[in-house]
Amino acid sequence: MQRHVPLSGTTNLRDLGGYATTEGRRVRWGAVFRSSSLATMTGDDVKTFSSLGIRTICDFRGEDERQAAPSRLPEQSPPRVVHLGIRPKVGGPLREILRTGQTSGIDVRQLIIDAYRAYAQDHVEQYRGLFAELLRRDTHPLLFHCAAGKDRTGYAAAIVLSALGVPRQTVFEDYELTNHYWKGTSSLPGTVDVSVRAPLLKADPAYLESAFVGIDEAFGSMAGYLRDGLGMDAGAIQHLRAMLLE
Repeated sequence: MQRHVPLSGTTNLRDLGGYATTEGRRVRWGAVFRSSSLATMTGDDVKTFSSLGIRTICDFRGEDERQAAPSRLPEQSPPRVVHLGIRPKVGGPLREILRTGQTSGIDVRQLIIDAYRAYAQDHVEQYRGLFAELLRRDTHPLLFHCAAGKDRTGYAAAIVLSALGVPRQTVFEDYELTNHYWKGTSSLPGTVDVSVRAPLLKADPAYLESAFVGIDEAFGSMAGYLRDGLGMDAGAIQHLRAMLLE
């Protein structure tokens, strides 16, 4: 099976299948996908996308992002789209940096680290919504995405794989694959200085580590986060694993 789904107009569409869990099982291929924006798919891309049989799309982009770059989806039997928009608290400073190309002394890397912690602590509702969709039997194959498929999506993939029992090291390895498959340089204005671009264009393990620290701070552990934050008690986790593992 192939993890990366190569497309011409968009990048970073990947299958989460095949990863081994601590219990010796594997994530099913063709059941859960992650991606960047679907707005720039070509006609051939749409055909390839259709072949995946995606039934549900969870879109983490905010309303302004969706309006600016509407997803291009198959016209026949299009997937059901669930809007789980996230606008990080650090979004304002980042947008200003992108507008002006100047940091004004702002530590861009720290902004992103703070954003990841906020995914864990301030955006529980949106990620609970993702798990609610994953638990439904009529939603698979399911794809979740944001704009780059790197941050909001990268965190989502990390907690989904964690819930399925995939080891932390493997979770980080999947996260860092974005550095290989995402081609996002064209999305930033040419006025943005290289010192600003670098943190924005990287899936830095420190970002994801910040999210896990945030989980431990707010919920005590990943198990506590799944249970108390995302509503995934032991029965729900067992149900999820029964559907998505083999």
